Parts: sequence; structure tokens; C-alpha cells
Amino acid sequence: EMEEEQIVNLDLSFSDSFYDSSAVAINVNPMFRLLEVDEEVLREIEMNPSGLTIKGAEAEEAVVCTTSATYVLKQLDSSNTLLVLPANSSEIVASVSGHLELQKVKPRVNRLWTLLAQSTYEGEETDNTSTAVLYTWDELKNIVQASDKEIQKALWEMQAIEIHGRWRLVSPALVSEILELILTSARIHEWDLSTLSLAKCQEALTAHASHLVQHCLSINPVAQPTTHKTNIYSLSPTHIAIFRSQQILAQTPVCVCVCVCLCVCVCVRVCVC
Repeated sequence: EMEEEQIVNLDLSFSDSFYDSSAVAINVNPMFRLLEVDEEVLREIEMNPSGLTIKGAEAEEAVVCTTSATYVLKQLDSSNTLLVLPANSSEIVASVSGHLELQKVKPRVNRLWTLLAQSTYEGEETDNTSTAVLYTWDELKNIVQASDKEIQKALWEMQAIEIHGRWRLVSPALVSEILELILTSARIHEWDLSTLSLAKCQEALTAHASHLVQHCLSINPVAQPTTHKTNIYSLSPTHIAIFRSQQILAQTPVCVCVCVCLCVCVCVRVCVC
């Protein structure tokens, strides 16, 4: 059986500060904006009321970011008027005829490349921070239209590193140099490549900062940390072979040869007697 609808009678009244959005041409209430959210966003708001962040420069489309996702803001207008009442109150404070909707989109992290490529880190000796444009984590958060987790993931995929409080891209040549020194040290000291100690690598490569040595091991597919010890890395022969191949290809000029092949088509006629 269908449940009977319950009719609730409310004694409503209009507040002295009541604002009627229909009285203005823009149809936007400066006091209230209604936002429709799904269950995932609602749970995040309930756990962290200040967790939603609106991002966007003047020439950009505004987005809303949670801690893990990015949404674009869309204004939906309605022919029905909605009355706004505070919780546990019967006094109407405003009326609106539209609301904002969130549509999940891909994180807009492409700008990270533009920002960080201006100050690629090539080593302490050649690094000139006085003229370089550098960004802290908070500055990247404010500029890039993506959630914190999405920005962190993009920084990892870009193989970026935080140096002296600023996020930088590391020169591929520097990464290759450090990995080459690690492999050379392992051969000299007869280290087991399947259980390579981070501390030993840092001691052998005193010319490079310890956090940079760890970074080059962590981001490169040549070395993967073992599951039982976070400071022990395993260098597989397959990944070392890939690393060596990349070195050879980077140093060898690439010649492109274009071959023109003439195809001869032979038609065979089959006669049935």
C-alpha cells in the first residue's frame, strides 16, 4: 500500500530583510546561492565544512574543488520560485529562482607544466633562485584548478620535487647522472641490487643532496622500494636494461629512412569447366 502523504501546515512570515531576487534583472540573490550536491560532496561538507574551494582567475571558468575531485559550476534557472528559510525557523528571508549545480570534470593540471618548466632544477651549482619564478605548495593550490590529491598526483607523475620549500622539475640529465653514479657505486662496492640501501647511496653520492638521491630512486622505474622496508630499493635487470637503452637512444642520432615499395598485384583467373 502506498504511504499516505503527510501535510504539514507552517505559519510562515516574511522577514524585514526579505530579498526578492525576481525584483532584479540579473536574478541573483546577493545573500543566498543554492548549491545542489551529490552524496559524496555532501559527506565531505559534513566532515569538513571549509573543505570546498572555489578556484578560477578572471578569465577562467570557476571550478569547485574538494580534497579529491574537481567540479565545474553551472547556473540552472527555474521558473519556480524557492523560498529560503533558516533552519528551525518559519521566517522567510529570501526567494530565489535558480541554483548552482556541480558537474565533475577532469582536473585542470596542464598549467603545472607551464609554471614549473620555467625553473627546471639542474643542480645547486647552476641554480639561480634570485631570478627564477618559483612556487610553493600553497601558491600552486591557489593557481591550479584541481583538488589537493589531484595536484599531488600530477606532481608525482611529472617527477617534481620540493626543494627549499619550492616545487621544481628536475633536469632529465641530472636524474640520469645520479642513477648512473648509483649503478657505478653498486658495481664498485658489490652491492646487491635487489636490496639496495638508500643510506649507502646517499653516502656514496656526497656531491648531491640526500633528498635528491632519494627522489631520483623513487620516481624512476629503475628502482622500486621493497614492500617490507621503505629505505631499501630493488633494481631489476629489466629496468636497468631499459635505462641503458634510453641512454643509448638519447646519445645516438636518429636517422629516418623512407622506403618506397611498389606492390605488384597478380590477378589469377579461375575457370570452372
